[in-house]
This record gives sequence, structure tokens and C-alpha cells, in this order.
Amino acid sequence: MNGFIIPAEITIFIFMSVKTCLIVDDSAFQRKTLEYCVSKAGFSPIVKSSGQEALEACSKSFPDCVLLDWEMQEMNGMEFLKLFRQMEGGEDIPVIICTSHEHPSFIGHAYLNGANGYITKPITHDNLKRELSKIGIL
Repeated sequence: MNGFIIPAEITIFIFMSVKTCLIVDDSAFQRKTLEYCVSKAGFSPIVKSSGQEALEACSKSFPDCVLLDWEMQEMNGMEFLKLFRQMEGGEDIPVIICTSHEHPSFIGHAYLNGANGYITKPITHDNLKRELSKIGIL
């Protein structure tokens, strides 16, 4: 068999060095778009379709950052953000709001509730990468 044998220590280091990004959006199309953009930026995506699913995932393990839709059924993005920030460890995780709301009052409201960044839809790889760099996660 031709190939390389990689020591376990290197394999563990490689596995642990990949950053994760939690994508929370109730639109299947937006989840796929964000998953593609996040992967292209070098993150391992964790995809959830509701705020409740996302909170349950975070109770097990926190991601390195969160991309959060504002308008969702059952629990909207601001409700998720408030609960997420109350979780032990959730206060330090960067959260970027991804929404179609462009009005300054929405942007201000997001930042007042603990968002670190804000992107208006449609999301592209370039504007996501720019926002991730701006908040210091990339």
C-alpha cells in the first residue's frame, strides 16, 4: 500500500484546528447558501433549522461563531440571541445576524442585543468573508 502514515498527534491537531460555524436559518435555501460560503471560508458548518435546535446543539458544544437569521418561526433570531448570551460560554462567541432587514433601527437593535456583526441578504462568499474578518474570526 502506497501512502503516508500520519501520527495520531498530528491527526488530532488537524482535527482540532478546524473552526466551526453554527448556521441557524429556517430557510433550506439560505442554509445551503450559508453552508457553501462557510465551507469555502474554511469553517466546518453545523446547520440547524430553528433556534431551539441550535440552543440544544450549543448546550453540548459551542461553535466558534454563529450565523443567525432574524426571521424564523417559533423562536426568532433576537430571542435565540438573548438566550444564547445567557448560556455560560455563550457570551464570548461571535454572532453575525444574516437578514433582509436593512433599516438602521434593525441593525442597532441587533447590536444592542449582543450581535457582533450584521449582513443583509443575499449573502455571498465575499461579504461573509469580509464580515468574518471584521469581527476577527477569520
